[in-house]
Amino acid sequence: MISDNDTKLKKAIRESNCVHIRDIGHTIALPVEKQYGKDKQFKTYTKAVAGVKVREAMRETGYLLPPRQRTVARFMNLSQTIRWSKNMQRIFASPSANGKQAFDFVNTYGKTTGELSCIPGFVNYALKLIRSEGMSRKSIGMCLKEMDKILKKNNKRINRFKLSVRQYLEQERDKLANEKSVWNASSDMIESLFGCHKFKRSRNPLHGVTACVLILPLLTRTGDRGHPSAVGFKHCLEGVFMKDLESWTKDNLTDNLAVKRRKKLAG
Repeated sequence: MISDNDTKLKKAIRESNCVHIRDIGHTIALPVEKQYGKDKQFKTYTKAVAGVKVREAMRETGYLLPPRQRTVARFMNLSQTIRWSKNMQRIFASPSANGKQAFDFVNTYGKTTGELSCIPGFVNYALKLIRSEGMSRKSIGMCLKEMDKILKKNNKRINRFKLSVRQYLEQERDKLANEKSVWNASSDMIESLFGCHKFKRSRNPLHGVTACVLILPLLTRTGDRGHPSAVGFKHCLEGVFMKDLESWTKDNLTDNLAVKRRKKLAG
């Protein structure tokens, strides 16, 4: 069973006696966060990146602003910001005097970003390989080999990152049933599915989970263009009536707090 590293999900999977496959995207970002998340230089750098986007937005150098930083899972999306910093260091002689002052922090924290710059290359390689070919002894071996090839810098944080990734990959390898086993190790499809559901559901949190959740099976892609699914979605939908939805909602969902609030306030 695949999931991220959420404590509740891990406990549920463990108590269900299922094998837990950790999502590679979330898991491989954890050692990056562990090594750099509390680092003063890195925190000051990210603060400067966020600040310059606000200060320079409507100025002459606005076209050079850094990419937007994510507040959630930001350690999974560092590559664009690090690449921007390296490019800014490369063209630093070009901007005007005001631009030099505004973006001077890219040089100030160049050592930190330079150290980090090799990590996205390996992470992107590992994610692309595992997501497309699955988790297998072969793909794990290729990742370990590529990690030693790309992450050549010999310092404590890089070495600790490599050790954490190696332990993760070796632990996942030990879970494989046999030499030929290939397992999915990415929860991207699940997250995309629920992302579509979140887009369609009400923005009012009081509504909670409604019968709209039943749209999830329709959002899944079963089969492919050459071999479409044998599931008769049209026939299934035609056989479901509003009374069936009401009955299912009553049996499976909690009270809709938005409706409860409206009735209560209406007197």
